[in-house]
Amino acid sequence: LNKNMIIKEVKAKSILDSNGNECIEVSINKNVASIGYGVSRSSKEAIAYPKQGVGFVVNKINNELSLKLKGLKLECFDDLELIEERFDTELLGHSALVAMEMAVLKSINTEVWRVVNKNAFKLPIQLGNCIGGGVHIKAQDAPDIQEFLLIPRTDSFEEGFYANLRAYKLIGDRLKTERKDIENAYVPRMSCVELLEFLNDIISKVDSELGVKIEIGIDVAASQLYKKGNYIYKNFSKDKKEKSLGVYEQLHFLASLVNDFNVKYIEDPFEENDFESFSKLKKMVKGKCLVTGDDLTSTNPFLIKKAIQNDSINAVIIKPNQIGSLLTMRESILISKDNNIKIVFSHRSGETLDNTIADLAFGFKSDYVKFGIMGRERVVKLKELVNIEKGLILS
Repeated sequence: LNKNMIIKEVKAKSILDSNGNECIEVSINKNVASIGYGVSRSSKEAIAYPKQGVGFVVNKINNELSLKLKGLKLECFDDLELIEERFDTELLGHSALVAMEMAVLKSINTEVWRVVNKNAFKLPIQLGNCIGGGVHIKAQDAPDIQEFLLIPRTDSFEEGFYANLRAYKLIGDRLKTERKDIENAYVPRMSCVELLEFLNDIISKVDSELGVKIEIGIDVAASQLYKKGNYIYKNFSKDKKEKSLGVYEQLHFLASLVNDFNVKYIEDPFEENDFESFSKLKKMVKGKCLVTGDDLTSTNPFLIKKAIQNDSINAVIIKPNQIGSLLTMRESILISKDNNIKIVFSHRSGETLDNTIADLAFGFKSDYVKFGIMGRERVVKLKELVNIEKGLILS
């Protein structure tokens, strides 16, 4: 590691993420980092930007904060505390802090994962969003469930990457639709059950072609379906009729998907405050499926502890700017690991070409990464992990 990283220059500017939303890019000693913006957001998330907007934050960093940071010496991950002590998140929001912290880590060492853990060795498993719906696309006839995920089970990250690409290509060929959501996932006019039948056929074909077993997961994003105590599905069955499920019915519907279609991963199966129903589903599926908190836990140490106490989850989503501090994010990861909760590092629906999150996922020994399959802002993160894997093999 470079033991004498001294901040000489701090700059910020406004850029657009993959959804065309304004977000911030921060440069420390010419090492650049940026962070995207989520569409499906928990009400418990850290505030990304103040009401005055990104331009206000850019001006404050360039004209005031940069002077406070110049001359600071940083050597390791813990030294991010020196940045956080000087950064006013109430004034500037949390996204700029995370982008700045990532730029700092790049300045300490271009291979960010080495700053986190130079002895990291295990690549995560991929969760690739191939079919989308929910709030990721504004369409009445889209799937209600927000994401259908492909999970390649292989020891090689690169092999899994190409297996998911092959499955994605087969999906596109079979569906004969050009319609995609904001994460480049296909959006067919099909119900949840039809899609799971369809995907089981696709993964069987990939297995016979490539010899790679792929499993299926879903991100229900149930808070988006929840209205006045019920979960409202617009396209519940083949006849495309609307259906309202009470909490008990939602529980049994999701458990049936695990049992009937071999679903191995369910994210946010209930609305973001229902720790009890998460726990009931976890008990019902008896270890056959990862029950994962995202809106429920919001990368927040307090909420993760609450989920653990309620036995609500066995996996947790980690999004750096959901909690808005890399030091607090690390706290969330350590609590989860201490309690055998699987770690899932996740992109946002609005993304940039920054790939630092891939290094963070590898350095923090993430069990899974949820970075999509297609689209340059997604592929750049997956390719970073492919390159890390190649570097490990060569060393």
